[in-house]
Amino acid sequence: MAETNCWFEPHVIGLQVDQIAVIKNNKTHHHFKMRFSSGREIAWELRPDGKVEPELEFSFEGDDVLSTLTCSVHPWAWAHFGVVSHPFFTVTNRNGKFRLPKGLPPGKYTVAARHPYTGEAIASVVAAMGGKYPLSFTVGASPDAAKIHMAPPISEADEFSEISGQALNVYDTVGLPRNEGKDRRSGHGTIRGKVFLNGTPPPEKMIPVSPDCAKLHGEPLTTRFYVINQDKALADVVVYISSGLPPDSFRVSTNTVLLVQNGCEFSPYIFGIQTGQPLQVQNLDSLIHNFHARSETSAREFNYGLGANSWRTVKFEHPNPFTTIKCDIHPWEFSYAYIFEHPYFCVSSTNGDFEISNVPPGIYTVSAAHRKAGVALTEKVEIASGQEKALTFRLDAK
Repeated sequence: MAETNCWFEPHVIGLQVDQIAVIKNNKTHHHFKMRFSSGREIAWELRPDGKVEPELEFSFEGDDVLSTLTCSVHPWAWAHFGVVSHPFFTVTNRNGKFRLPKGLPPGKYTVAARHPYTGEAIASVVAAMGGKYPLSFTVGASPDAAKIHMAPPISEADEFSEISGQALNVYDTVGLPRNEGKDRRSGHGTIRGKVFLNGTPPPEKMIPVSPDCAKLHGEPLTTRFYVINQDKALADVVVYISSGLPPDSFRVSTNTVLLVQNGCEFSPYIFGIQTGQPLQVQNLDSLIHNFHARSETSAREFNYGLGANSWRTVKFEHPNPFTTIKCDIHPWEFSYAYIFEHPYFCVSSTNGDFEISNVPPGIYTVSAAHRKAGVALTEKVEIASGQEKALTFRLDAK
């Protein structure tokens, strides 16, 4: 970004976690202050020759929407950063139009639009291969005033899904596989691979739903015990490092995990989260839901009502496998959170793919856990500096 005539340009910037932003000075002395959404602040001077006093490096280590950059010498100069951990974000142009980068894999997503002054709006999209999804956001003076208008898919032409439309500032999606993208930490490795199902799973069961929820679906709801493709690749498998990590060496992620109630269903159905990491539960329906979570390893129980188009943020304190989350109003609504102390985990996609990135060098055991098919684990796996290790898991249908 550039400081020109004592103004920041651009005014709103989208960045990926660990991506570097360079501020160029237009021959004027400035004193910058960055205030992160967490409340942390840093400050530094930038001389007309472009040198920083004192020299300072800063980076965004997690999602941060929206942090603010100001100049105390020129108090009218402001800029805002929207930082996310994946590449599917953009900033609207002067006509309010946007287009997310191509390459969005098929899946169920929440797309959010946020402006630094006028609030945010959210929409849910089920993206098919090659689908294009135009969205239109209207953002009011606060999040409570936000409204959303959504159009159906209009074509299926490209290899991946595409989301575009008109909004204020699209900054986040939920539903992307965890640890998407290349390693960003020097000397760290990657564990990736696929999960397959052996045998034939029992047929899914029809779910009887209330009339108000039935109106939200074109087809009847079924259980989601085994999600497989034509190659019997298995989704919703939690893959994680189960031994070999040093104790008490894990920084808690500040990335907010989103759990959405949409169409009287929780999404995602299976997800991983770190202890102390924020979990925001969003009700996108016009109906009243509740969010009821109880862990076997903690005496604390979450049980909150969620009005139409509302949300609540909570944090889990203790690790626990497949923590049950349910809606007591609609008893067929379930989701399961696998809670870890460390960040080295992911959930397999609808193609059975998984990836754990930024793994420090070491010798580990890697496990794959499915709620119905059980747990499989590897022999010892050695990860060297910068190495990529490919693994395949096969679980038996039960």
